[in-house]
Amino acid sequence: MISDAFKGLHEFLLSKPWAYQDEMQQFLYDDFEIWVDVSTISRVLLREKISRKKV
Repeated sequence: MISDAFKGLHEFLLSKPWAYQDEMQQFLYDDFEIWVDVSTISRVLLREKISRKKV
């Protein structure tokens, strides 16, 4: 399920590369019913080397 959420978040970022991390948090909750802290989203984006410049 987590990998599905990550894939969904990646698709979300491809369609909305300007999204803020709190919007990513809300997306994960709305679509996957997973509530994660913004700092967790930040760490995942850093680990996966996803930035606004690379999306």
